[in-house]
Amino acid sequence: MQMSELNPRKTSKSVRSEEVLIKTLKKRIKALEEENKQLKDQVQKLHGKLF
Repeated sequence: MQMSELNPRKTSKSVRSEEVLIKTLKKRIKALEEENKQLKDQVQKLHGKLF
């Protein structure tokens, strides 16, 4: 018998916590990807001004 079978509330809480964590991390990844894109655009523009 596994622990999750003994205490279903703990498993349910853990699953919810993991879902919240995943959602938070996905939002953070999206924000970092957007920032990365903006920084790449800035670098490209500055590089064009130099050469």
